[in-house]
Amino acid sequence: MPEGKSFVVIKGDGLAVQWPVLLTDILFYCSADGNQCLIYDGLDVTSGKFFCRLQGANDRSYHVGLGEGVEFSSGIYVDQSGTSDECTICFRSLA
Repeated sequence: MPEGKSFVVIKGDGLAVQWPVLLTDILFYCSADGNQCLIYDGLDVTSGKFFCRLQGANDRSYHVGLGEGVEFSSGIYVDQSGTSDECTICFRSLA
């Protein structure tokens, strides 16, 4: 992991970060065909702003690199359709 970056692993749904960050990478492990991982700029799916959706195949991993990063103003919430799916959020803190 490059200096200055942190990461959080979320299994199922959950709040990854609750402060301003630059999102640099998303890693998604999909446990079943068609499962999805939705990323929100915010603290939950209701008040958060939708950022992206990843859809996967059984027992596969996916990586999305975002270069220098995308600013998330209030945090990052992860909503996954599979309870065994895992999402790793890599970020740099802005707070």
